[in-house]
Amino acid sequence: MSGKIERTTSSPSIYRLELEDGRLRPRWLGDKPVSTFLKPVTCPGIPKLYVIGHAGAIIYAGYTRQPVASRLRLGFEAQGEHGYWGYFWKALPYVDLLIWCFPGEEGKTIETVEAEVVYLVRKNTGQWPSHQTEIHFHNSSSEQRSLAQNVYQAYVDYATTLDA
Repeated sequence: MSGKIERTTSSPSIYRLELEDGRLRPRWLGDKPVSTFLKPVTCPGIPKLYVIGHAGAIIYAGYTRQPVASRLRLGFEAQGEHGYWGYFWKALPYVDLLIWCFPGEEGKTIETVEAEVVYLVRKNTGQWPSHQTEIHFHNSSSEQRSLAQNVYQAYVDYATTLDA
């Protein structure tokens, strides 16, 4: 898609996931209790950018076109088959998950924003996200860098509410 990057909403879907019986399960959507993920993050084929936070810090950023539960299950249940061990954060007792949806966008566009978010973590904290295991870099546009800054700032703003 050329032109302006469009999102389903100007703010992310924010979930709190808690470890239960060896699996991370959604418990909160914002301030509402939930037991499952809700649309639009459940829709297949829609590019999604997600940020995982723990204890007020971004620890991972990812991109997927899958329903979020499917993508998380893949990373959570991996046991080293074909060299893939899954998410390094899968043993944490909880994580915060912020998800942005980008219907109609090309995956490479959102993957580029993902990389820029990871770079902003490094630039602003001096370290890469603590549980980031890989990233795909592409040359970025000013619009992609601006969107990455908005995503990064949205997490920072959210994290400040955790201390309140």
